[in-house]
Amino acid sequence: MLATKMPPKMRQVRDWIASNAGVNPDSIASDTQLVRDRVLTSLMILDLIGVLEDVRGRRLEPDSISATAFRDLDSIGAAFLGESATQGVAQ
Repeated sequence: MLATKMPPKMRQVRDWIASNAGVNPDSIASDTQLVRDRVLTSLMILDLIGVLEDVRGRRLEPDSISATAFRDLDSIGAAFLGESATQGVAQ
């Protein structure tokens, strides 16, 4: 299952999103449309920025924050963590 092969930082972000959205983490795939499908709300994104800073171990650069950066887990990973939710997953 993808969840077990997801990089640890991405899994931590995915699990935070799922917990705060009240959904099963396994229901969030790397390409799940988080905002469009209303998994993430605008208020959750503000909190998620803090979570991402914790996961990264450093502050986010303001110019790295854009609406498209929160589209899905792959977008979040690419914009803030330098990795994909499916990075290293064997096909």
